[in-house]
This record gives sequence, C-alpha cells and structure tokens, in this order.
Amino acid sequence: KTSTGLVGLAVDHDAIPKMITKYNALLLKAQEMPPTAQYRINVEKICNHRIAAATAHPDDPEKVEELCNCGQVEELVQQADDE
Repeated sequence: KTSTGLVGLAVDHDAIPKMITKYNALLLKAQEMPPTAQYRINVEKICNHRIAAATAHPDDPEKVEELCNCGQVEELVQQADDE
C-alpha cells in the first residue's frame, strides 16, 4: 500500500516484525506486575493475540488487521509504543 490514509502515520512495510518485537517486550514488562493484576491479565491476552496473528500471517498485513480488529498494522505498532 502507498498510504495509511491517516495524517501523520506513514506506511511501514516492516510493521509486522515490529509488532512482534514490541508486543513481546510488553509481555516481559507485564511480568513485573503481580500475576493476578487485572491490567497484567488484559495486557497479556491482547499481546498474545496480536503476536499470534502477526506470526501466523507475517506477509499479510490485511489479515493481521482483520484478526486484530483494532486498526491498520501501523496503528497496532503505535498502540504498542503507547502502552
């Protein structure tokens, strides 16, 4: 694709590998919280789901976007950064 259609968010052809790296880093960071903390539980579920989608479809950003249902892969990378 040539554009995300979103102002300030450029196309990133390496978004899927970045997603995997960033969500794995979030999983490691979440381990610093108590295992019963609801925030940790929620973060781990979201990270694991997004990592699974990205790993299963490393060359199909549209499929990853469909499975995650939370925006374009570039937005998913941004969400990981914001977390």
